[in-house]
Amino acid sequence: MRAALAPTTIYWFSRLGSTNTRAAAMARRDELSAPSIVLTGWQVAGRGRGTNTWWSSAGSLTATFAFRADLTRPAHHLPLLAGVIIRRTVAQVTGVTDVKLKWPNDLLHNGRKVCGMLCERVNGYDLIGVGLNVNLNVSAAPPLLRRRITSLSEITGRQTDQSQMLISLATAMRIGLSESPSLETVLSEYNQHHLLAGRQVSVSNSDHQQLSGFCIGLDPEGRLILKSGSKLHHIIAGNVEAIGAF
Repeated sequence: MRAALAPTTIYWFSRLGSTNTRAAAMARRDELSAPSIVLTGWQVAGRGRGTNTWWSSAGSLTATFAFRADLTRPAHHLPLLAGVIIRRTVAQVTGVTDVKLKWPNDLLHNGRKVCGMLCERVNGYDLIGVGLNVNLNVSAAPPLLRRRITSLSEITGRQTDQSQMLISLATAMRIGLSESPSLETVLSEYNQHHLLAGRQVSVSNSDHQQLSGFCIGLDPEGRLILKSGSKLHHIIAGNVEAIGAF
């Protein structure tokens, strides 16, 4: 695998609390090569946006991809580019083409979460944390999660080689970030697969402010446009929930 991933460096840990937490600590000490992957076989305290957590088990691919930050790219554009790359790679590897992007950091299939991302910029590094349910047995998940998540094996009815998925994701990330496509190009692809556009949603942020309204889509800066009454809100980050079923 190391040979297949060159020039990307792998930092392998059999068990970690969170790959993003470890990658961020290494970034602050300037101990990361770039590009690199912080990878674990068992993540026990995965982090999501804000105070959210990410549950994982056997069959989950949990990794953080690290790159030198492109400071010409605003940090809030990174999840858009990463989401497009991950969705495209999943489609290429598995043939599952109907995975949707749920702004700002999730991928869903038929309303169920198959992948989550956590993007952070730390000490000159861009960190893209990925939790992808590849061969996860959904019935082993905590009861409250079972109706909310899925895995590629459940969707396709067959196992996917997780090593090949990792290699494909790492290669696509490295090429995609180095090519640095325009935001207009990214948004064009994103909007083709955007789950929230045209739906009633509720958005909350770290200040515990909550807005509900109709999702128009994304503006030219990648912000979510929410129509609440007669007012348009352009939201740069937050936790989004659909009102009603997907």
